[in-house]
Amino acid sequence: MGRKPIQIRNAKVNNLKDVNIDIEYRSLTVFVGPSGSGKSSLAFDVLYAAAAFEGTASGVLKFFRKSGSDFKVSGLPTRTIGIEQQLYSDSEIENIGNFTGFSAEVINNISKVNPSNIVNCHICHGKGYLKDIDPSRIVKKSNYAVTNGVFTPAVKKLAGLNTQTWRRFCSKYLCNPSLEWSKINEEIRIKILFEGTEYFKGIIPSLQEYLAHPYSSKSLKDLEEEIPYYLKKHACGTCKGKGVIGNLGDDVKGELDDLIQRGLINFDSDELKWLKLLKLEKLNLFDPVFGLSGSEMRNLRLFLSLRGPKKNSLIIIDEPTAGLLPTEAEKIIEILQDVKEKGHAVVVVEHRTEVIAAADKVVAFGPESGSRGGKIVFEGKAKEYFIKKAPKLNQMQCRYPNVFKDSRTKRPNEPKFLIGQFSQWHNFVNFEVNIPMERWTCICGPIGSGKTSYLDAAYAICDKTPVAWQGRSKLIERKNHDAIRRPHMVTPDPIGQHPGSTPATYIGLWSKIRDLFAGLPEAKKHKLTESHFSFNTKQGQCGKCKGQGFEKTEHGYEVCPGCHGSRYRQHILRCLYHGQSIADINKMDVRQAEGFFKETAAVCYYLDWLSDLMLEYLILGQPSNSLSGGESQRVKLTVELCKKYGNRALYLLDNPFRGIGDSAVSILADILRQLTARKNTVVIAENNPAIAKKADWLVFLGERKGNALTIMYEGPGSQCPDNVWKMYF
Repeated sequence: MGRKPIQIRNAKVNNLKDVNIDIEYRSLTVFVGPSGSGKSSLAFDVLYAAAAFEGTASGVLKFFRKSGSDFKVSGLPTRTIGIEQQLYSDSEIENIGNFTGFSAEVINNISKVNPSNIVNCHICHGKGYLKDIDPSRIVKKSNYAVTNGVFTPAVKKLAGLNTQTWRRFCSKYLCNPSLEWSKINEEIRIKILFEGTEYFKGIIPSLQEYLAHPYSSKSLKDLEEEIPYYLKKHACGTCKGKGVIGNLGDDVKGELDDLIQRGLINFDSDELKWLKLLKLEKLNLFDPVFGLSGSEMRNLRLFLSLRGPKKNSLIIIDEPTAGLLPTEAEKIIEILQDVKEKGHAVVVVEHRTEVIAAADKVVAFGPESGSRGGKIVFEGKAKEYFIKKAPKLNQMQCRYPNVFKDSRTKRPNEPKFLIGQFSQWHNFVNFEVNIPMERWTCICGPIGSGKTSYLDAAYAICDKTPVAWQGRSKLIERKNHDAIRRPHMVTPDPIGQHPGSTPATYIGLWSKIRDLFAGLPEAKKHKLTESHFSFNTKQGQCGKCKGQGFEKTEHGYEVCPGCHGSRYRQHILRCLYHGQSIADINKMDVRQAEGFFKETAAVCYYLDWLSDLMLEYLILGQPSNSLSGGESQRVKLTVELCKKYGNRALYLLDNPFRGIGDSAVSILADILRQLTARKNTVVIAENNPAIAKKADWLVFLGERKGNALTIMYEGPGSQCPDNVWKMYF
């Protein structure tokens, strides 16, 4: 007799409307529906959050809000694994063996056969890799004066180097303050960079101190963004990247498949199969984690998460096939089937047809997004879903974007090409970029082929300050980069990890709303400023829950008795704008806020962009770290589009179509086309054939051969030969 199912009853979290559902073990259940329809809410804010409260969940970094009356979950297993979309940040400085824990197993097995004194490296603390400030990347413009372009304002502020301190320094050391950096005596340059003086601190020591003990300061906010560009990541010289000191054996090279054959690391038959399906068997434990591509890192995290749990666990995965080619997606499906057969309950949030077709049960949410969603509109077998419900469910009501409705710019028939050649770029040699300007280009290719590196290189070519690429590579040649006013990189990384961060705050909308409230007669009467209308400040937030709106008790997460969930101090809620308090505005979704603020152009400008990018269901006070990767990217794109840069911009987007579903693809595609109609250039990394064929230009990358980039096809998306796609079907 099989294990009883997991039962969810009366789920009313976020937009869910009293949802009831059973999740079976030894079964693959796929949640589908439009973005914002409630599928992720049930998967993560209900199922995973219930397991997290019981202390049996691991893997997810998201923030959850719930109270004891929001839902009931019974039948949870003793272990729940959550696997998010979140992409890996290359700020981790360690080797793959240390990151995965595989090195410890290898060392243990070597010690059994050949006892030796193997210890963690005391320099890198077992990580194998180090990070430090690279002096060659600090100098921004060597043909400028020290206080006028050599260093960024944030770096100068950190070191205390300003016009006054610089003139004092020059007076003592007999140096012309207007002299170009490249013409300053080398001894003086060394003093400025490495030693410092009684007038200001050395540039490098200041940055090293900040790196060791970073601190938050609004005046140094730019430095947080600049620091990654100043870093060099290199193998530890003491252990040569291995993370340990001692005799591992000269013939131990570190590749997983070799270590497996030698019996130095052990996997069961399923795990060995998954390694090959995910193309991980050639990983070298002594290589750095930051050398992996985003897709490679995501596959590694998937493998690590799935190899641990034994029978009767709950596995929740958010869009495991996002950004993959069809053949790569099929391999993920095969792995999901293997995991299911081990007796686990597997829940997947997905849009991909192939994954839905492989499901034992399909649960469709809708009928639309936000307040118009949150219901189960179909529950049953995959075959029934496609026959009875799919055509109707796929017709999501998306409004046609109108921001560019007056844009009718005619594009030239023969575009210029943005060209760049690097002798080395990331892990590639002789890397070339070739992109038509004022067009929409799609970059396709298998895992590790260089899609993200291609976007990074395009950014570096057009960067007005070489900080982004200086020191990492040698740029041999670039053409037509001056025609780009500014490049914008938009990635699906989370937009905020703090629960007080919201999409409305991130795009600058919330400051406009706070200004409105601060201008009310009631606010002026009680001397309330913009800061009082934020639940992230001491002036505005409830003193009991610190702006959270809830408290954790022995019975669960309960609404804060001090503010009753409003997150604000009570006297602030007496200020009403057209009858609504600031807490009421927080609870509105974008669609509702558009109607409420229809007479306020400054606010509607931001709301219209969110709606045009299919985010009309987002709640204004929703935590930023509750967003999916696709939603985060569209919020970031909103920020860029709200800046009114006009034309001649370069937009670089990594999988922007993630999470929107087939019904909304044409809407986002139209926005990208309209951007190019305004003399902007758009480049996306995307592996969906239906999307790639819509692009003006397609660059199809092939399997990487050593360190060389290979290109299978370059040309119009609609003209890509079928045989190129069939190679990866």
